[in-house]
Amino acid sequence: MVDKNLITPLYEQVANELRKEILCGQYGEYGAIGTHQELAKRFSVSLITIRNAVKILEEEGLVEIRQGKGTFVHRTALVDRLQNLTGISNIM
Repeated sequence: MVDKNLITPLYEQVANELRKEILCGQYGEYGAIGTHQELAKRFSVSLITIRNAVKILEEEGLVEIRQGKGTFVHRTALVDRLQNLTGISNIM
């Protein structure tokens, strides 16, 4: 969650939390992360903060905003699976 006492801006904290959830597969390949209103309520922040956080994720290619529908995980969001590698031969 967000900590209003930290020096890190709230929108960055929200973006970091959502990024972590997306990369862990919490929402699936096309899952909705929610509307801006739902996210604002969940994180107890303003809509402007949510818009800024979602904009960061959109610029990173992690989410797609559909006007009137919500924000969805972009189907090409990369998932870090490097923890499964045991050596260079596995990469090849």
